[in-house]
Amino acid sequence: MDNAGSVTWDISHFNQKKKAADFFDSLRNVFAVYSPGTSQIYTNYDVFWSSYNQGKLVVLPNQHAHHDTFFEIEQDATRASGIFVIPGEIIGRDELYVALPKTKGRKTKPLPAERGIELFARAYEKKYPGKSFVPIVTTGDLREFNKKAPLLHLHMLDVSRLVALSPFKKEDLKQSLVGRLENIRDVAFA
Repeated sequence: MDNAGSVTWDISHFNQKKKAADFFDSLRNVFAVYSPGTSQIYTNYDVFWSSYNQGKLVVLPNQHAHHDTFFEIEQDATRASGIFVIPGEIIGRDELYVALPKTKGRKTKPLPAERGIELFARAYEKKYPGKSFVPIVTTGDLREFNKKAPLLHLHMLDVSRLVALSPFKKEDLKQSLVGRLENIRDVAFA
């Protein structure tokens, strides 16, 4: 199942493998996945996990939805955001939260996911006029917190650095990925 077009996370060392797989799967309608091996972004993908696969979680693009794959995405257009999507159980809550990067050297308190991402996007766009916060996930972004609960690190895509894409294609990609964020309010993870 592991092929050149896949994004694979090794979760064999996770204590809560199934919980991590379920957590990631619950976010598939929110975040697109970047495959550095193929320089593609998948907005419509399937997630596979089994202990037979030696504890690997594999993401493959939906073979019937080629129009939901974006090509020629240079890796240097991606960078870590410092944002972590966390299940509320980590902080004794029920819903989905985000932990934002430190501000002026101080830790920030986790916020409900929708609100936190909205605040970060506004701050980012204020700091970098003309740019938008465009979140994606990639290899290594699924992690485990204190061997008890999964969390998901977010990368971000700087659309202006995609030299191979036309302005129209860049805008289409940005709108597609940012538009998916509205689905975060519908995520149910327990």
